[in-house]
Amino acid sequence: MTRQFDNVISTIAWAYVILCFDINIARVNLLPNWVAYMMIFDTLPYIAEKQRSAGLLKNFIIFLGATDALKWLLKIFDVSFDMYFASIFLTVVYVYTHFQLLTNLADIAAEQSRIYHKTITNGRNVALVAYTATIIINQFLPLTFAGYAAATVNITAQIYLAYHLFLFAAELADEENSTVIENMEV
Repeated sequence: MTRQFDNVISTIAWAYVILCFDINIARVNLLPNWVAYMMIFDTLPYIAEKQRSAGLLKNFIIFLGATDALKWLLKIFDVSFDMYFASIFLTVVYVYTHFQLLTNLADIAAEQSRIYHKTITNGRNVALVAYTATIIINQFLPLTFAGYAAATVNITAQIYLAYHLFLFAAELADEENSTVIENMEV
């Protein structure tokens, strides 16, 4: 596996940016979440080299991506499909998968004595609590200020996460470049 790890972290950061935003033309989302899950799926083998537990996320990422692709396709054809218990299960899988993935990334940062361990952990906690709160509030009190507030906190936390993942990737790239320059013979 020859992919540089800064590219892996950057790919995950871009995936989180895609997960934050929906840009729609008519019923078509131009930034569907299944694309983000494909990007994350592509990085799992490289993360699993450093954190073995990341390899266990493969099936969960496939499930989340396939579910979102199905919802995306149904939305294009204006077909509505919403089952309460299915959405609860999907929420649990979403929270577990993102918690574990971000924990793996934070642990990799900790192993390298990086400050991003703390920022990724804090961002993970806020984003997933806000996501869960958004889901619960929207189930019982749809279209309320509390629901919008929780969703805003979730999006802000995901942007915070993406920002720090980009910083982590840039720091790794700088170190890689300086190592290459030091090893060059003139």
